[in-house]
Amino acid sequence: MAITAPSSLAPSLEIPRAVRRPAAVAAPARRRVAMLLADGLAVGLALLATRASFGVSTGPQGLSVATEVSAAALAALLWVVWVRRAVHGDRPLDALPQLVQAAAVYGFVLYAVLTLSGGFPLRLDGLLVLVAALAAATAGLRAAAHRLTCTGTGRERVIILGGDEVGCSIAHRAASGHLDLDVLGIVDERPPADASGPAWLGSIGELQDIVADLRIDRVVVAFADTDAAAMPAAVSAVRERGVRVDIVPRLHEILPAGATAETLAGIPVIALPAQRLPTWGRAAKRALDVVVSGALLVLLSPLLLAIAVAIRLDSRGTVLFRQDRIGRGGRTFRVSKFRSMGMDADARKAEVAHLNGHADRNDARMFKAAGDPRITRVGSVLRTTSLDELPQLLDVLRGDMSLVGPRPLVPEEDRHVTGRARNRCVLRPGITGLWQVSGRSDLSFAEMLALDEQYVAGWSLWRDVKLLLRTIPVMAFRRGAY
Repeated sequence: MAITAPSSLAPSLEIPRAVRRPAAVAAPARRRVAMLLADGLAVGLALLATRASFGVSTGPQGLSVATEVSAAALAALLWVVWVRRAVHGDRPLDALPQLVQAAAVYGFVLYAVLTLSGGFPLRLDGLLVLVAALAAATAGLRAAAHRLTCTGTGRERVIILGGDEVGCSIAHRAASGHLDLDVLGIVDERPPADASGPAWLGSIGELQDIVADLRIDRVVVAFADTDAAAMPAAVSAVRERGVRVDIVPRLHEILPAGATAETLAGIPVIALPAQRLPTWGRAAKRALDVVVSGALLVLLSPLLLAIAVAIRLDSRGTVLFRQDRIGRGGRTFRVSKFRSMGMDADARKAEVAHLNGHADRNDARMFKAAGDPRITRVGSVLRTTSLDELPQLLDVLRGDMSLVGPRPLVPEEDRHVTGRARNRCVLRPGITGLWQVSGRSDLSFAEMLALDEQYVAGWSLWRDVKLLLRTIPVMAFRRGAY
């Protein structure tokens, strides 16, 4: 089937053959098989790691190698069955807490059964190694299986059902490289209003054919301009093909990460936790800040010294740049960064006003200029790698900032933050955050505020850890930095 847009609406939107017929795209069924193999292999690796660490057998003492391998295979089979029931989804970082819980339950059950049988001399410290190795191996192998069974780019092929502002926003972020997705286009009753956005692939009545012809891995249901009665049947038919479906809920702007799905009189509802940070949460967040920032300052001290020397050799002026920012509770503090511009940068700001990328979007509330001539040679490297922000670890240690939090705004930007968006001041601003891993300088001011609000509303310590881990590839690949 060759998918083309109806000639009366968009005669030129014929999908190129390279998109329509990919050379090698795995079916969802192939991904499920790969996940099963990954889960089984993870058990084998975990048992080998435990045996190598403690010199214990994976089966009863004195048994033959064949019997021992059979026991390990049975343990792997039990894990595959267990983890497929206990853990949903194939995003290893998001599922890691579930994997740890599942591995702990599995490990204790295996320990109890084999210990009671008198044949598994595994101490409790060996059990801890087994649980940790099992969770880590499963997460890593699932990530590898997920990437290998996508297209040649390692990304899922996605279409968006609904061409409104939300659907186009998802497509825009994917096109910018901030999501591990290849968005091939929009399915809706009519083309999106944004002509510069993704291609229009057809109407909802053609959804099944589009999914089949483009070998789609995932469908994201936004807010489509179609009959609501037709949506459930279309989505159900897609799911029957083994394709993953994600649904963007109404009022998604206020949904925190801790929201849970429940039922009320048989109707699915989303339960929101109370919007407050408990005392233990504040203490845990602060402890994480102190320990990690202190350790990084010690470990990175040679790098910090080298950067300071490079700045002094490259241009005249101070090594550090200090600037007023708005912190927790609306209080002002002085942020520290490595200087990446000349000392006359403020005096020359009017010269580069035309370079402000946000002004091009008719929104000059933030100033971010690509190719800013005020940036020094060393400063260009520091900015694209985010190394200029390392001195902020001192601000974290002092308590003015956090490792993870809302974006620290200058007073001129903070004056534009009103209403519900002021909730961002409940937490300390962060070196990184949801805004940092979702687009950085490519985000509009409104998108940045929305992400900060989502972060504050759904804060959890585990989410902070995930955001720290997600920041590493963002810095490594210099996404959205200038």
